[in-house]
Amino acid sequence: SAVAALAAMGAPAPHVLLRDKARAGALIRAASRMGVRPRFIDIASQEGLAALSQAGAVMSTVPAEAGAALAARLRDSGIRVHGVLLDAVYVPVSTPLGVAWGDLGGVSVSGVRMLLHQAGEQVRLMTGQIAPVEAMDRALTMVLTNS
Repeated sequence: SAVAALAAMGAPAPHVLLRDKARAGALIRAASRMGVRPRFIDIASQEGLAALSQAGAVMSTVPAEAGAALAARLRDSGIRVHGVLLDAVYVPVSTPLGVAWGDLGGVSVSGVRMLLHQAGEQVRLMTGQIAPVEAMDRALTMVLTNS
């Protein structure tokens, strides 16, 4: 879905950083069907770190523990980032990757924000009505604050 969203936003050849290209068959086939031509890069490589440091926007779909390992690599590398990180993880709200990204110069957006807007779109699709995203956001904030 991340590759499809990037294609819809006009990025038909995104960089896709992978932990294991051998497990990316479904992604490769889906990208091909959508006419997307991603450039696959090993996330653990120097090229992967360079791609992250130069990116204007990064969408992370790795689990929290893999994100923590990437956060440690970023910190150890000494690179600076400047882009926006969209971290799909929503538990915990603040992830090691998101914190490291912010510490290294970027802006991190929690998966909770993406979840909120996904829910808003689902309300629209199911009801035909514009979702009350502001009210949903207040309710979400209240739940998270009281957790």
